[in-house]
Amino acid sequence: MKENLLILMNINEKEKLIINPIIDPSTILEKLDRKIIYMPYYRRYHEIVPKTYVLPVYLPEIGALVSLDITSRNLARRFYNETKDFEGIISKGKIFLSRVYNFQSEMNRMVSWGNIKSFNLSEDIFQLYLSNLINDLIITPSIITQKRILSPNRWFYIASTGYYKFKAILHYNVGIIYLRKEFLLNRKIKYVWLNSPFKLYEIRAGFIIFQPNGYLKYIEPIFVHFTSDPSEMNIVGSNKGDYFLCFLISFNDYFTSYESADIKRGCINIVETLSELVFSPYDILPFLFPFIVDVQKLTSLFFEFEIEKNIFLKFQKRLMKFGVPQNLELIKAYEYLIKMKNRALEITENDDKYIVKIVNPLVIPFLIKRSYDFINRGLAEKSYIEVLLKRPDFINKIEELDKRLEKLEWNAPDLRPLWGIGRFLKIREKLMLNYMNIFRSFYKFDNEHK
Repeated sequence: MKENLLILMNINEKEKLIINPIIDPSTILEKLDRKIIYMPYYRRYHEIVPKTYVLPVYLPEIGALVSLDITSRNLARRFYNETKDFEGIISKGKIFLSRVYNFQSEMNRMVSWGNIKSFNLSEDIFQLYLSNLINDLIITPSIITQKRILSPNRWFYIASTGYYKFKAILHYNVGIIYLRKEFLLNRKIKYVWLNSPFKLYEIRAGFIIFQPNGYLKYIEPIFVHFTSDPSEMNIVGSNKGDYFLCFLISFNDYFTSYESADIKRGCINIVETLSELVFSPYDILPFLFPFIVDVQKLTSLFFEFEIEKNIFLKFQKRLMKFGVPQNLELIKAYEYLIKMKNRALEITENDDKYIVKIVNPLVIPFLIKRSYDFINRGLAEKSYIEVLLKRPDFINKIEELDKRLEKLEWNAPDLRPLWGIGRFLKIREKLMLNYMNIFRSFYKFDNEHK
C-alpha cells in the first residue's frame, strides 16, 4: 500500500485519552514472534514464543485507529472481560480511559502499561456519545478501489509469526454497499489464517461514493466477507437489490504462509455491521463532508455546510432506481427518530437548500473525559458538563460556545470545561486536513461542477 494513503501522527507520551475498543471475532488477535535462543547453561537451543494480545481501539478525541498491545495475560483477560458486552464498536454504556505509552507512529501501535480505567455513562449521555461516534465515522468515509477498501486515518500494522505467518494493515472502514440476492446466493467459502484457521463467506458487492454534483460513483466488483452464511440471512428485500450503511474490518496487503488458506495474498473485508440505508438527508448528506466542508473551519467546535435540494433529489432518484422504493411517511418517521436520538447532528432546510450542522466529534468525548476527571477531583464543573451534555438543544449551545471562543472569552465560567481543548483541536485539524487532501485527490472531484 502506498504510504501516502496512510496518515502518520504523533501522540504525546502519557496522554490520557478515551479509547473505544472494537470487539469482533476477527479483531481478537495475537502477535507471536517465534525465536530460537541458545542457552549456554544447557548447551542447546530453545524455542521462545513471546505473545502479545492485540486489540483495535478507536481514539474519538483524535479520530484515529490504533492497536492496543497487551503483553500481560492477566491484564488481557481482565480487559476482554470488561469488553464482553461490546458488539463491534458499540458497548452498553461503558467508556474506557487509558494513558498512551510507547506510541509508534509508523505502526499506529500503543501500550497502556495497565493504565486502563472504565466507567459507565448515563443512558442519555451514552446515546449522545454513540451518535457522535457514528457521525465521526460517516463524515470520514473510506476510500474504495477495485482492489481494496481503506481508511487513511483508521489503520495499524499487524504481523504474527507463530505456526504460520500472517501480516496485514488492518483498517476500520465505513461506506455504502450495494447487495443483490444473487450475490448472496453465489457466496463462496474461503479459509484464511488469523492466528488460527478462519472460515469466511465471500460475496460480490458494489460500493457507491456520493459526489457534490449529485453523481453516484459506483465501484464494482468488491469482495466482502461474512463470518456466517449470508445466503441464510434475509437482508435483501428487493430483487433489484438494496443499499446498506456498512462497517467493515479490512485486512489489506494480507499475506499468510498457511498452505491451506484460500486467500494467501490480497484483501479481506469482513462485514461487521449492515444497516439498511434510508434515502433521507440524514443518511446521505453527512457523506459529502470531506468534499465540501470549509477547511478553514476545522478548528471550530461544530461544522456547517450547505447542499442544494436538487442535488439531494438526484441522489434519491438514483438510489430508488436500483434499490427499494421508500415512501415519504417512512422517511419522515425515520428523520423524527434521528432528530430525537442524534443531538450532535442537525439538518434544516429552506426553499432550495439543506443546511447541515455537525458537532466537531472531538467535543463530546473531550467533555466526557473532563467530567470523569472532575469526579475524581470533586470539582463543580462536573454538574455543568452533565447538564450541557443532556441539553435537547445541545448543538445550538455548542454553536453559541464556538462563537464566544472566537471572541476569546475563555474566562467565562461556562467555558472552563473546555480548557485544554485547543491542543486537541489542532491535532484533529492536522489529521482531518491530511484525510481530506487524500480523499479529494483520490476522487479528483472538480469543485467547479458543484
